[in-house]
Amino acid sequence: MEKTRNILGILVVICLLFFLPAVLGGAQRADRSAKASDVEKMEEKPATGISPDIRKVQYGGFSSQVMSIWKPKGVTGQTPALIYFHGGGFVWGTDENVPDEIVVLCLKEGVALVSADYRKIGEPDHVKYPAMMEDAARVVQTVRSRAAEWGIDGKRIALAGRSAGANM
Repeated sequence: MEKTRNILGILVVICLLFFLPAVLGGAQRADRSAKASDVEKMEEKPATGISPDIRKVQYGGFSSQVMSIWKPKGVTGQTPALIYFHGGGFVWGTDENVPDEIVVLCLKEGVALVSADYRKIGEPDHVKYPAMMEDAARVVQTVRSRAAEWGIDGKRIALAGRSAGANM
């Protein structure tokens, strides 16, 4: 019992040291205007340098409702797919803002990668929560409905994301 209490106490101290500066305002807040230029750069070239096979497929009526698809080479038949939602605090990022490791691993393992953009807070359309969650559901529906067209097995689809995207 004493050992468990000591371990819990250490974990609490570590958490406080890690999170307390952010809670008290010590962490710097990202400048969103600077992020806009970063997003423009990301749109020009994917982070991996591996371009998507299918770019900017529209899945809804808003300009940010697009997805890009990387397909594994040399694979016959339908492949499983990973749908990835980027991070960015629901305020920035694009469908091509995917970590290199994910693109490379998916393609190496014969898995199609679908990376989706979604409506973000502060966009001209006055986006509010839960619009991005609705977009995530629509992405899954679109991928499943067009799976055969894209060589994807509609019954083997997994979801992943980073930060805000992981919440979707």
